[in-house]
Amino acid sequence: MATTGNMPMTDSEWLHYRDLKSRCPACKRPAHIAKRDGDFYFVDDEYNPFVRHAPVKTTEAVFRFFANGYRREHGTEPEVTGNRKLSERDILSGMGAVPTKTDLGKR
Repeated sequence: MATTGNMPMTDSEWLHYRDLKSRCPACKRPAHIAKRDGDFYFVDDEYNPFVRHAPVKTTEAVFRFFANGYRREHGTEPEVTGNRKLSERDILSGMGAVPTKTDLGKR
């Protein structure tokens, strides 16, 4: 069982390695590596309830490649996090309801 600080996590929960960044092989959007049930995946960095595809499965070798690069660059292990709590802005932006700058006075 992995832990994040004082919070134990089960193997069925997503363990995100947000510092292991790349691009999603499917959609080319910014992504990070996550682990669930012993498998590794590329997961979009931004929350989007209308995502066009599921997390993209990858291999442990790919995970190790990114983790080793992170260790060389930072001298520490990449931090493991659980699922992040969604802010109201995250939720609204996924629905396209974030206020945008418009000029309704000119018609």
